[in-house]
Amino acid sequence: GQTTHHWERLLDVRAGDIIFHGCDGYIQAVSVAKGSCYDAPLPEEMRSEDLWELEGRRIDCEYVEIDQPIKTSTCADDIVRLCNGVKYSPFDRYGSGNMGYLYYLNRDLAKIFLQQSTKNNGYLESLDFLQELFEEM
Repeated sequence: GQTTHHWERLLDVRAGDIIFHGCDGYIQAVSVAKGSCYDAPLPEEMRSEDLWELEGRRIDCEYVEIDQPIKTSTCADDIVRLCNGVKYSPFDRYGSGNMGYLYYLNRDLAKIFLQQSTKNNGYLESLDFLQELFEEM
């Protein structure tokens, strides 16, 4: 019956929002939201895990895996500089990831992650939804 900040944050997502997907200390994918969040049943492939409620929220995205993911610890100094003291940051004060599945990300840090990801994954430069970030770099 309780909700957490990252569950409620799904309601803030809008079409065009860019999402970096991190897991196990790596940025492993990037996506763009196709629209806002909506109520939806738990996907069938996740029901066997019995970890979530049968009803929840969903955001449809254009999802692109990063072939050679970047380790977030390679950006630790930037993470600490840009996230330290920020309430509900995706990273703690030491630069390690916080548990949760949707956080706001500092735009400068997003550009750093994108720049690092592009070094070994040049195809990311061709993604239309990332062009605005590339232009700012």
